Amino acid sequence: MQWYKHYVADYQQDTADLTLIEHGAYRSLLDAYYQRESPLPSDLSLLYRITHAHTRREREAVRMILNRFF
Repeated sequence: MQWYKHYVADYQQDTADLTLIEHGAYRSLLDAYYQRESPLPSDLSLLYRITHAHTRREREAVRMILNRFF
């Protein structure tokens, strides 16, 4: 999929409590999901590579977003 609709008000309403790192993780995971047009892989190591999550805080953010939104 080359593009998807992004409703700013809906996104802001659902993610108002996220940190900047969590927003980055969420958008990276959304992009990966829509690009693949299939469920995300279950392998955390692969998801860390997909989202470029290198630090402990970035990886925690990826896990939190996966648990909350996926």
